[in-house]
Amino acid sequence: MTPPTPPPARSRQPQPPFDLCFMTPPTPPPARSRQPQPPFGLGLINQAELNNLKSSRKRFIESNKNLTEKKEKEYKNALPE
Repeated sequence: MTPPTPPPARSRQPQPPFDLCFMTPPTPPPARSRQPQPPFGLGLINQAELNNLKSSRKRFIESNKNLTEKKEKEYKNALPE
């Protein structure tokens, strides 16, 4: 019975002394194509969400208008003549 072989030793890079870690310049973030910034507050929502909000607002206004007309008809019908 052979003894289990130890795992191969990993080549470990020597760690620099603690205070030298802060002396290396930070790496700059990767350059991205920069889009023009929209006016304040409009950057939080994209165009698809904006269109969705506009259409849901229109639907709400339409349903509210229909409900108002329906209630007015019911009210007029309930009035004694």
